Amino acid sequence: MEIKSKYFRSEIETMDKRILAYLNQLEPPIDIQLPGKNTQWLYPLKNPETCRCMKEFYSKYYSDTNERILVLGINPGRFGSGTTGS
Repeated sequence: MEIKSKYFRSEIETMDKRILAYLNQLEPPIDIQLPGKNTQWLYPLKNPETCRCMKEFYSKYYSDTNERILVLGINPGRFGSGTTGS
């Protein structure tokens, strides 16, 4: 499956900048009713420490123009909570 996104076009010079541009534009959907009063969105991408770690990681390992296949996801385990930023 090919992603057709403005964030992965070649005018953004390096892969780390492409990935971060894509991640930084993500927002949780606000029009979805969550079940129960104790349910909330886990959305770590706006946390400053998560952003710092993501920038450091992607700058270290993806600061080039090589083509890649990128798989993004979360650790669904009990302590995962998606706070790894990748």
